[in-house]
Amino acid sequence: MKALFTFLLLTTLSMAGLINAIALTVNGKAITLYDIDRVAQQQKVSTKRAAGELIREEIAKELAELYKIIIPKREVLAQIKKIMQQSKLDMKGFKQNLAIEGLTYDEYYNQVYMQKLQNSLIRTITRGKVSQPTKQEKINFFNQHIKEFSMPASIDVIEYKSPNKQSLLNIKRSPMFAPSDVQKTKKTLNLNKINKKLAQVLLSTKEKTYTKIIPLSISGMGMFYISKIGERVAPEFTSVEKKLIQIMMSEKRQTFVNNFFQDQMRKANIHYIKIKPLEL
Repeated sequence: MKALFTFLLLTTLSMAGLINAIALTVNGKAITLYDIDRVAQQQKVSTKRAAGELIREEIAKELAELYKIIIPKREVLAQIKKIMQQSKLDMKGFKQNLAIEGLTYDEYYNQVYMQKLQNSLIRTITRGKVSQPTKQEKINFFNQHIKEFSMPASIDVIEYKSPNKQSLLNIKRSPMFAPSDVQKTKKTLNLNKINKKLAQVLLSTKEKTYTKIIPLSISGMGMFYISKIGERVAPEFTSVEKKLIQIMMSEKRQTFVNNFFQDQMRKANIHYIKIKPLEL
């Protein structure tokens, strides 16, 4: 019995050692197999992708030191507190929710910290490096993506309104259900004449399906059944120019950042120990 216990103990310690084994180092900083496995589980990505994310994270930390970027602890805690307040959770409930998602509080804290650090780093490295698109670039982009900027002139819907959210949920589950507290109205909505947020809800819903349930008034909830989406109409260039610039600048910024980090990752001293070298 004693021998069996000793064998099991040694096996457990051996497995623990394997899990915590150093998978690779980035400029001398260690990343373990456990680190990679946790990121892969949390982000639902391959271990190869998770390893790449962790390499990028280590390089971001080094660059933050180089550019003297500091994220105060109070700023991270304030962000977490804001999220808790929005979710109407105390610390105990918040940690329980994190556990359901497979996260510890410390891991979540690190995620918020890294998000803030990388956002600050991106602003620093892209400052003055990403130029505004020229007029011709904007026109070319508009012509290439004209379908994406096109919108249906109108959408035929059936509007359901009720003070009782459960009644609307019941209709979603069983369209033949007809509770007395639900008002049902057929409408044709002009997307240029309705609330922009409502227009986004309608456009993000497929034909012959229901939208999500949304508040329509102080005491009433509502949803829409999309009966028919009208023919899409291309807008005038000037009407979408501001939005187009935002998209182009975002794409340019993302391309610059990706190329920048790829270059930094290639220059880094990465020593692979327990995993195959990644193609960076």
